[in-house]
Amino acid sequence: MISDKMYRFRADEALVDPRFLELQLLSPACQSALDLMKTGISDNGVNLTQSRFLNLPIVVPPLREQQRIVNLLEDYLSRLDAAQFEVDSADRRVDGWRRASADRLLLNQEAPLRSVAELLREPMRNGHSARAARDGEPGVRTLTLTAVTRGLFADAFTKMSAADPKRVVGLWLAPGDILVQRSNTPELVGTAAMYGGPNNWAIFPDLMIRLRVDTEVVLPEYVTAVLRSERVHRQLRDKAKGLAGSMPKIDQQAIASIVLKVPSLPCQRELVAKLSEIERVANRLAMDAGTTRRQGQALRKAMLDAAFSGRLTGRGSDMDMVEEIAGV
Repeated sequence: MISDKMYRFRADEALVDPRFLELQLLSPACQSALDLMKTGISDNGVNLTQSRFLNLPIVVPPLREQQRIVNLLEDYLSRLDAAQFEVDSADRRVDGWRRASADRLLLNQEAPLRSVAELLREPMRNGHSARAARDGEPGVRTLTLTAVTRGLFADAFTKMSAADPKRVVGLWLAPGDILVQRSNTPELVGTAAMYGGPNNWAIFPDLMIRLRVDTEVVLPEYVTAVLRSERVHRQLRDKAKGLAGSMPKIDQQAIASIVLKVPSLPCQRELVAKLSEIERVANRLAMDAGTTRRQGQALRKAMLDAAFSGRLTGRGSDMDMVEEIAGV
């Protein structure tokens, strides 16, 4: 059955083919008109009432013409869906290659085993969370989980909190700090990233644990790469605990007990360089896939726009026209 967040209507099939109606509702013109009908003040709270929706004007050509348009669109869109499937499949293969290549590099080496606890120059620290700072209230820049998930430390992935500066003196970030998410979704808990920005730019929240390693023994970039590897991240996920329906958590001991191979510093630098090259290639391929995906989305919109403005004819020149409209 359907939830109260949606409503159902059934078309009069003597007047309109439901497939035609569905595709027209997905067209750019209808979507723009629907956007103007929505009420609410936030992306999470907008509504589309039945009374507004029922006033949406729909083009209703004869049934035979509707069926012709539907048949054309289903032909073109099915090919586009097949191409999109291949792009998504390629994206997954690239991610699998990246993970497997990194794990092979880190595992296929002769080096002594050390626990994370043995590599720290100071005890691990949990962060501090406080309510968001109100307008006009002085605040302390605090990381969000997204910064570590994406490995991007930028203003967009921080928030200003009302933390007491005296309580967070020891939580300001320094270059080389390793941050591990101690709580998140089952897939993301244990995600690690290394901070490489300026001193005292931000603090980190209670949902993260900070590691500072002894740089005379191990590179923070190397430890981060190990913690981000599929093998170790899986270990951390397996150690996570939580009640059903809550975000699972790991503690400092779970991280401290992780065992890794610790080769010489020159060997670590070489491994980090190779891992960076793997990431560079994987990111380039992912960007290519993202570009292709956006082009596919633009083509889909252009096809729907052309179909419901009378420009889709079924001739071989259709795709050239659609690609021109989409700017592909």
